[in-house]
Amino acid sequence: MKKLDQIVLFIVFALLIGIIVLMTLMFVQKGRITFGRIVVKENVIEEKKVMSENIVFLGDSITEGYDLDKYFEKHYHVQSGINGNYTEDVLNDLEKRVYQYNPSKVFIMLGINNFVWGDSSAEDVANDIKKICEKIEERNPYTEIYIESIFPYSAKWKEEHDHAHDADYVVSRINDTNKILKKYAVEKDYKYIDLYSLLVDEDGKYDLKYTDDGLHPNEEGYKVVTAELLKYMK
Repeated sequence: MKKLDQIVLFIVFALLIGIIVLMTLMFVQKGRITFGRIVVKENVIEEKKVMSENIVFLGDSITEGYDLDKYFEKHYHVQSGINGNYTEDVLNDLEKRVYQYNPSKVFIMLGINNFVWGDSSAEDVANDIKKICEKIEERNPYTEIYIESIFPYSAKWKEEHDHAHDADYVVSRINDTNKILKKYAVEKDYKYIDLYSLLVDEDGKYDLKYTDDGLHPNEEGYKVVTAELLKYMK
């Protein structure tokens, strides 16, 4: 009988260990443990800031094509870029795209598709990005928000895509949106990162040494972007 009791105790102990391990794994995201932001100390509920990094890169195909594993191998990061996304696509999908990762930082780069393929105004795009920022802040006030300028656009893309808008149309809206976003970031104490000016030539056009198709950065373009973004990471 004693032997049976020992076996039962061993099984119970093993199950408890298994449950503890499973719960730990459930809370680990890319090596970052996120046990929540509420703790109880001396019967008083306090909010605590999680100091470890978990960085979400939020965007469209420009972000999706960004080799984060290569450029940010020393940082816990989440690839949350989806090809073809408009700003409203992201706005309506923040639970899957941002919230579930409990990020310490979010880098937002959106808007180009609204202008290349759609008829959005600068105000439309800026307002969507503002809503995205404010919803993230409301959900998690400790997440640091970084708004990247919309990247440049070249007539080279239009040459290969008949249904795309021409360069003058798109660039005008990009510049207007970037001005709105820069002002908004200052007002809200977010960080605005001007990548646009780093990727254009002396004439203000997309520098072709940084793009092969006129829309997406090439390897040299992503190197320029990475050098700037790394300034905002630990």
